[in-house]
Amino acid sequence: DKIKLTWEPLSGVDGYQIYRATSKSGTYSKVTSVTGASKSSYINEGRTCGKTYYYKVRALKKGYVNSSYTNIVSAKTKK
Repeated sequence: DKIKLTWEPLSGVDGYQIYRATSKSGTYSKVTSVTGASKSSYINEGRTCGKTYYYKVRALKKGYVNSSYTNIVSAKTKK
C-alpha cells in the first residue's frame, strides 16, 4: 500500500510538488508539497494494493513561475 518516488534533486529550488492520477491521461491532483532542494523522495502511503498509479513532479522556487512537470511515471502496488 506504499509507493516510493525518487528523483534527482535540483539546486536553487525551494521544493517540489507531487501530483497523482489513476490513469496516464486522467486528471492529476496534487498529493503533497516537499520542501527543500535536497529532498529527492516521497512515500505515498495508503494506496490500493494491485492498482497502478501515475505521478508527475515539478520544482518550485518562490517568486518564480513554477517549472514544467517531469515525464509521467507509473507504479503499481504489490498485491
